[in-house]
Amino acid sequence: MLLILGRAWIFTTISFYAGLLLFLFLFYKKFKRKNPQSKALKIIYVLTVTVFVFFIADLILRFTGKFSSYSERNYSLFYVSPYNDNFSLLRRKIFYNEKNPVPYTASPEQKNKYKTTDFEFIHNYNSLGLREREITDELLAGREIIVCIGDSFTEGVGTDYENSWPQVLERKLSNRGDNDFVVINAGISGSDPVKYIYVFNYLNNYINSDYLIISIGSNDLLDIIFKGGNERYKKDSFYQWDAPICYYFYSWNFVFRAISNLIYDYPEIYCNEKEFREKLSFACNEIVKAVQKISTEFSGKKIVLYLYPDRQEAKTLKYRYEEMNLIKQEFLDNETFIVVDQINFYKKYPDKKRLIPEIYHNIDGHCNSEGYKLWGEYLFEIFDEEFGKE
Repeated sequence: MLLILGRAWIFTTISFYAGLLLFLFLFYKKFKRKNPQSKALKIIYVLTVTVFVFFIADLILRFTGKFSSYSERNYSLFYVSPYNDNFSLLRRKIFYNEKNPVPYTASPEQKNKYKTTDFEFIHNYNSLGLREREITDELLAGREIIVCIGDSFTEGVGTDYENSWPQVLERKLSNRGDNDFVVINAGISGSDPVKYIYVFNYLNNYINSDYLIISIGSNDLLDIIFKGGNERYKKDSFYQWDAPICYYFYSWNFVFRAISNLIYDYPEIYCNEKEFREKLSFACNEIVKAVQKISTEFSGKKIVLYLYPDRQEAKTLKYRYEEMNLIKQEFLDNETFIVVDQINFYKKYPDKKRLIPEIYHNIDGHCNSEGYKLWGEYLFEIFDEEFGKE
């Protein structure tokens, strides 16, 4: 069951090896009774020793943590698949009776605990499934509305709601004296630009926004490589997309992970450099198409396309993948867009760059409160320059 759900832990490994050893032991006893000198007996003996050696190797690799995944390093013994998280989807179906095979937001009016090695925060979701206040007519009346669409960095994983960057931006706009902006946090943890299309269309039924901020990072390229493009939403199955069969072995067997690291340049996606570059190109095109589609729906209004680096990229002031720069170039000359690159912020303010080691959580990699504060400050600077009142 754990394998089907896409998660496995050390007890699955122990059960597998114990079952296999028991199976070989029973065969060993059977053949030993019939013919103690048979070749089959020797083969079974060799297999038993081999399985036992693999079991010990698996435990050693597991406890050293060399090939541990993000989820195993941060918050549990479980391996969470980058291809899907069917365990969470099934839980939502059972506990919240969600029939939508592809949920676009979090579970409405629910709480979710984000606990990692570095932090623990409770996320409260409103009736739209956003980590946000209840969206009422009173909240929106007479104010210009900024909707921020993104992933966990926009939702504010790693800090409390008040210190997420959309809230920082709203406070700074209010403190300017206009007090005519409301900033809606529509960040969905685990989301990506292809999903943003559906998030935007869903929210467009409830919020008539004046400005849209779309945040994109290198991790979005990887998300699309793992999950696929828009075709993933054309399936009727509750389980969103297909993972390669190798993934099931990778999820629970550390010996398989070690072998994969020897064979592949990118072991968790089972591909080498040439194929990876092709996948990156595909992901880049999917992101461009997704943003263009949203801009078509958001016709006549301004979109801020916000590109942000991860911790390592911020340190080097360079994106890991050239595709991030290609995405930026695609929209630079489009009058609908204001293209903002956080790396330029660090180049402009060297004193801010020196803070980089202090603004990310060490193991988890998300920003802390100080990191999201910098996001909010930079976006405030952009809004003040572009839309500030005289």
